[in-house]
Amino acid sequence: MNKTIFFGDSIIEFFPLDYFFKEAINRGYAGYTTLELKAFIPDVIRQKPKRLIYLAGTNDFNEYNKRLPLAIATTIQETLAMIQKACPDCDIILCSLLPCDHTHIDMHTMNRGIRTNEMIQALNTLLSQLPYHYLDLFSLFYDGQVARRYYVDSLHVNEEGYALIAEKIKEALISY
Repeated sequence: MNKTIFFGDSIIEFFPLDYFFKEAINRGYAGYTTLELKAFIPDVIRQKPKRLIYLAGTNDFNEYNKRLPLAIATTIQETLAMIQKACPDCDIILCSLLPCDHTHIDMHTMNRGIRTNEMIQALNTLLSQLPYHYLDLFSLFYDGQVARRYYVDSLHVNEEGYALIAEKIKEALISY
Protein backbone atom coordinates (compact mmCIF):
# COMPACT_ATOMS: atom_id res chain seq x y z
CA MET A 1 0.00 0.00 0.00
CA ASN A 2 1.21 3.54 -0.75
CA LYS A 3 0.66 5.17 2.62
CA THR A 4 1.34 8.86 3.00
CA ILE A 5 1.88 10.13 6.53
CA PHE A 6 1.87 13.76 7.58
CA PHE A 7 3.99 14.05 10.74
CA GLY A 8 4.60 17.15 12.85
CA ASP A 9 3.10 19.75 15.14
CA SER A 10 -0.19 21.68 15.14
CA ILE A 11 0.19 22.84 11.54
CA ILE A 12 -0.10 19.15 10.63
CA GLU A 13 -2.69 18.23 13.27
CA PHE A 14 -5.06 20.98 12.09
CA PHE A 15 -4.47 20.23 8.38
CA PRO A 16 -7.81 19.18 6.81
CA LEU A 17 -6.25 16.11 5.20
CA ASP A 18 -9.62 14.45 4.59
CA TYR A 19 -10.34 17.22 2.11
CA PHE A 20 -6.96 17.51 0.37
CA PHE A 21 -5.35 14.07 0.81
CA LYS A 22 -8.12 11.55 1.47
CA GLU A 23 -5.86 8.53 1.99
CA ALA A 24 -3.23 10.29 4.10
CA ILE A 25 -2.64 9.53 7.78
CA ASN A 26 -2.40 12.49 10.16
CA ARG A 27 0.25 12.25 12.85
CA GLY A 28 0.19 15.85 13.98
CA TYR A 29 0.56 16.77 17.65
CA ALA A 30 -0.29 20.34 18.64
CA GLY A 31 2.17 22.01 20.97
CA TYR A 32 4.87 19.37 20.60
CA THR A 33 8.52 20.20 20.01
CA THR A 34 10.77 18.26 17.67
CA LEU A 35 12.28 16.49 20.69
CA GLU A 36 8.84 15.44 21.94
CA LEU A 37 7.80 14.24 18.49
CA LYS A 38 10.60 11.66 18.56
CA ALA A 39 8.40 9.59 20.91
CA PHE A 40 6.04 8.96 17.97
CA ILE A 41 8.69 7.63 15.58
CA PRO A 42 7.81 3.96 16.34
CA ASP A 43 4.18 4.64 15.41
CA VAL A 44 5.23 6.26 12.12
CA ILE A 45 7.57 3.36 11.33
CA ARG A 46 4.87 0.77 12.09
CA GLN A 47 2.73 2.35 9.38
CA LYS A 48 5.47 1.63 6.79
CA PRO A 49 4.91 4.86 4.88
CA LYS A 50 5.73 5.21 1.21
CA ARG A 51 5.77 8.99 1.63
CA LEU A 52 6.29 11.15 4.70
CA ILE A 53 5.58 14.87 4.90
CA TYR A 54 7.29 16.40 7.95
CA LEU A 55 6.66 19.88 9.33
CA ALA A 56 7.65 20.83 12.88
CA GLY A 57 9.95 23.12 14.83
CA THR A 58 8.12 26.32 15.65
CA ASN A 59 7.31 25.16 19.21
CA ASP A 60 11.02 24.67 19.88
CA PHE A 61 11.43 28.46 19.81
CA ASN A 62 8.72 29.23 22.37
CA GLU A 63 9.16 30.71 25.84
CA TYR A 64 9.57 27.31 27.51
CA ASN A 65 12.13 25.82 25.13
CA LYS A 66 14.14 28.57 23.39
CA ARG A 67 16.12 26.12 21.27
CA LEU A 68 18.42 27.49 18.59
CA PRO A 69 18.11 26.62 14.88
CA LEU A 70 21.10 24.26 14.76
CA ALA A 71 19.79 22.20 17.69
CA ILE A 72 16.34 21.99 16.11
CA ALA A 73 17.74 21.02 12.70
CA THR A 74 19.87 18.33 14.35
CA THR A 75 16.81 16.85 16.08
CA ILE A 76 14.87 16.87 12.81
CA GLN A 77 17.78 15.19 11.02
CA GLU A 78 17.92 12.48 13.71
CA THR A 79 14.16 11.91 13.48
CA LEU A 80 14.10 11.63 9.71
CA ALA A 81 17.23 9.45 9.64
CA MET A 82 15.58 6.97 12.02
CA ILE A 83 12.48 6.82 9.84
CA GLN A 84 14.53 6.52 6.65
CA LYS A 85 16.64 3.72 8.13
CA ALA A 86 13.55 1.71 9.10
CA CYS A 87 11.68 2.57 5.88
CA PRO A 88 14.38 2.90 3.20
CA ASP A 89 11.87 3.18 0.35
CA CYS A 90 10.03 6.07 2.00
CA ASP A 91 10.20 9.39 0.15
CA ILE A 92 10.56 12.15 2.73
CA ILE A 93 9.40 15.68 2.09
CA LEU A 94 10.76 18.10 4.67
CA CYS A 95 8.66 21.26 4.80
CA SER A 96 9.97 24.62 5.88
CA LEU A 97 8.42 26.28 8.88
CA LEU A 98 5.77 28.89 8.17
CA PRO A 99 6.34 32.53 9.08
CA CYS A 100 4.80 33.94 12.24
CA ASP A 101 2.80 37.14 12.51
CA HIS A 102 3.61 38.99 15.71
CA THR A 103 1.35 41.91 14.83
CA HIS A 104 -1.51 39.60 15.82
CA ILE A 105 -1.62 39.52 19.63
CA ASP A 106 -2.64 36.13 21.00
CA MET A 107 -1.32 33.42 23.31
CA HIS A 108 1.28 32.44 20.72
CA THR A 109 2.80 35.93 20.55
CA MET A 110 2.72 36.22 24.33
CA ASN A 111 4.62 32.90 24.52
CA ARG A 112 6.84 33.41 21.49
CA GLY A 113 10.14 33.16 23.31
CA ILE A 114 12.80 33.55 20.62
CA ARG A 115 10.42 32.76 17.73
CA THR A 116 10.96 35.41 15.05
CA ASN A 117 10.86 35.18 11.29
CA GLU A 118 14.63 35.66 11.28
CA MET A 119 15.08 32.62 13.54
CA ILE A 120 12.59 30.64 11.46
CA GLN A 121 14.47 31.55 8.28
CA ALA A 122 17.77 30.53 9.88
CA LEU A 123 16.26 27.14 10.68
CA ASN A 124 14.73 26.84 7.20
CA THR A 125 18.15 27.48 5.65
CA LEU A 126 19.60 24.62 7.71
CA LEU A 127 16.67 22.34 6.83
CA SER A 128 17.14 23.03 3.13
CA GLN A 129 20.63 21.53 3.40
CA LEU A 130 19.47 18.19 4.84
CA PRO A 131 19.40 15.18 2.48
CA TYR A 132 15.63 15.15 1.96
CA HIS A 133 13.22 16.71 -0.51
CA TYR A 134 12.95 20.23 0.91
CA LEU A 135 9.72 22.12 0.33
CA ASP A 136 9.72 25.88 0.88
CA LEU A 137 6.35 26.86 2.32
CA PHE A 138 7.64 29.99 4.06
CA SER A 139 7.72 32.03 0.84
CA LEU A 140 4.04 31.24 0.16
CA PHE A 141 3.15 33.37 3.17
CA TYR A 142 5.96 35.94 3.35
CA ASP A 143 7.13 38.63 0.96
CA GLY A 144 8.77 41.12 3.28
CA GLN A 145 5.79 40.77 5.59
CA VAL A 146 3.39 38.02 6.58
CA ALA A 147 0.41 37.48 4.28
CA ARG A 148 -2.03 38.03 7.14
CA ARG A 149 -5.12 37.02 5.14
CA TYR A 150 -4.04 33.37 5.34
CA TYR A 151 -3.77 33.24 9.15
CA VAL A 152 -6.24 32.57 11.96
CA ASP A 153 -3.74 33.63 14.63
CA SER A 154 -0.03 34.42 14.77
CA LEU A 155 1.04 30.86 13.84
CA HIS A 156 -1.75 28.90 12.21
CA VAL A 157 -3.12 29.23 8.70
CA ASN A 158 -6.78 29.22 7.69
CA GLU A 159 -8.49 27.05 5.05
CA GLU A 160 -7.17 29.26 2.25
CA GLY A 161 -3.66 28.88 3.66
CA TYR A 162 -4.02 25.11 3.84
CA ALA A 163 -5.21 25.10 0.22
CA LEU A 164 -1.93 26.80 -0.80
CA ILE A 165 0.09 24.31 1.23
CA ALA A 166 -1.84 21.35 -0.21
CA GLU A 167 -1.25 22.57 -3.76
CA LYS A 168 2.49 22.90 -3.12
CA ILE A 169 2.68 19.44 -1.51
CA LYS A 170 0.73 17.86 -4.38
CA GLU A 171 3.19 19.40 -6.86
CA ALA A 172 6.07 18.00 -4.81
CA LEU A 173 4.55 14.53 -4.64
CA ILE A 174 4.28 14.47 -8.44
CA SER A 175 7.87 15.71 -8.84
CA TYR A 176 9.41 13.14 -6.52
